Amino acid sequence: MNLRRHLNVLRRFRIIVAGGLILAIVLAILSIFNVSTAGLEWRSEQTFTSNSALNVTQQGFPDGRVVLAGEAKPETEPGAAPTEKDEGAQFADPGRFANLAVTYAYYAQSDAVRALISPAPPRERITITPAPAGWNTSTTLPILNLDTTGDTPEEAQKLNSAVIDALKGYIKAEQDKYDIPSDNRVRIDVLTPPSEATVLIGHSKTPALVAFLLVMAAALALSYCLDNLYPPKGGRSLEIAPESPAFNGNGNGNGNGADHRHTPATPPAPVIAAAQPPASGGGWSAPPASRRAG
Repeated sequence: MNLRRHLNVLRRFRIIVAGGLILAIVLAILSIFNVSTAGLEWRSEQTFTSNSALNVTQQGFPDGRVVLAGEAKPETEPGAAPTEKDEGAQFADPGRFANLAVTYAYYAQSDAVRALISPAPPRERITITPAPAGWNTSTTLPILNLDTTGDTPEEAQKLNSAVIDALKGYIKAEQDKYDIPSDNRVRIDVLTPPSEATVLIGHSKTPALVAFLLVMAAALALSYCLDNLYPPKGGRSLEIAPESPAFNGNGNGNGNGADHRHTPATPPAPVIAAAQPPASGGGWSAPPASRRAG
């Protein structure tokens, strides 16, 4: 089959092809939209996400100090003896806050923290991970990246704020329960408040594509089946292959380029039977003159 053959099939069964195209478009629309009095509504839901950043630290902003409590102060002049140690607030080892960030990441997804949110969100809607300290390293910082998802932008952003409040409320309740002094308590500071929600997963258009392709494939297959079952009345012209002996490339079909006309074949000459000796013997006789002349 060549391109002209395909175009002839499509033109001959154009009603079937056009009907299949219309049906494919209608089914594609209905596969992703619901038709209601208000118009077209998407069948699938979008998923939105909101993110924030938290810092696990303690009172007194230890990240802003050069020397923590309990360490010798730097020398003020060359050769001077070290001064006395800072007797102020006591600060934890900076590495401890990084470890606590990993622990609090598990707290945020626990049943105890999610129970403080009404209604309690599914675990898979909350993703909280410690921030890495750099590329190609397993070391983490005391900073938590919190991502929450929802079916609407408002729901995703509201859930992010609710998780932060629930995590801080759970930790504070445990600190109050065991009477931990305020200057020795871990704090969670919000570095980046919950952002405006963005689309994480859009409306799925795959059903529309599948429906369109299936209907159009069925319409084309039906057209070719009908063309084979009911060929055109005029029939189809036979094509001479280039390697056929009757094809010489100059259009005359004789192979030598000359324009020979077809001449009728000469009928074969009559066969004259040879004389046969008589069956009873005694010589032989020539055939009749009329026979010889014929």
